[in-house]
Formats: sequence, C-alpha cells, structure tokens
Amino acid sequence: TSMHAKGGTFYGPSGFAHLAGEPAEQKMYRPALSDADATRIWTMSEELAHVSFPAPSTRSIDGAVAA
Repeated sequence: TSMHAKGGTFYGPSGFAHLAGEPAEQKMYRPALSDADATRIWTMSEELAHVSFPAPSTRSIDGAVAA
C-alpha cells in the first residue's frame, strides 16, 4: 500500500481496460455505488481472500456521513 493512497478512494490498474498497469485512482464502478451491491462485493472479497476486515466506515465515498 502506498503512503500516498487516499482513504475512501478506489484504485486499480491504469492500463488498457484497467486489466494491467500501475495502480491509479479510478472512477467507482456503478455496482459499488449501491449499498446492497457494495455490501455483497465486500463480503465476497472477504470470502475470496480468506480474511475478515473491520466493518467499513459509515462515511460515503464523498465523505458525507450516512444516516
């Protein structure tokens, strides 16, 4: 993890079709903008990586506090 990475920001490969290349800030994928889809993606990521992460903050990507 880079010390220059910003929290709440999505990073991915910067190359063709975002499949390869150096890490770069990316636009959030549409499914990740839905709370239900984001929860599903988070849970699936934990299962696939065989790790458990602390629950994400209630702050949205733009820093607003969720109700």
